[in-house]
Amino acid sequence: GEDVAFRRVWGWARFDLRIRSEAVEAVQGLSRGQLVTAGDIRLKEILLKPGEKPGFVSIAEVMGRKTLRPVSTGEILKPSDVERPVLMTRGRTVNVVVHGSGFRLSDSGIARDDGALGEIIRVENPRSREVFRARVISADAVVPLGEEKNG
Repeated sequence: GEDVAFRRVWGWARFDLRIRSEAVEAVQGLSRGQLVTAGDIRLKEILLKPGEKPGFVSIAEVMGRKTLRPVSTGEILKPSDVERPVLMTRGRTVNVVVHGSGFRLSDSGIARDDGALGEIIRVENPRSREVFRARVISADAVVPLGEEKNG
């Protein structure tokens, strides 16, 4: 047999733990106020420190948003860099859409708030004056809350 010697060593080791994630990167420079399109961004693998937030992790989260500041090529986009542009403006007449299996109903309402795509705003029924909450689905249409899952 072989003689094997073991030696106990005590001490400290420093290491830098990183977590692999994906983030949205600008593939070209973006100017302030520019609407982000699929051609402007891509997913990039990054390494995060424990507790560090990745920001956006999918292209869909960023597409259609408007930049709040100039963004450089290769820069990772953070939520503070972009916003959803306002599509619906307060006081505007909107289409209130309810649809389901084999039917679609539409009526008019009045937006009581400004709203971006996907945001929830208050809408007034001009006949009854009833105010309800609805999700903005386009520049001129909303879906009342509770009706969204039917489409």
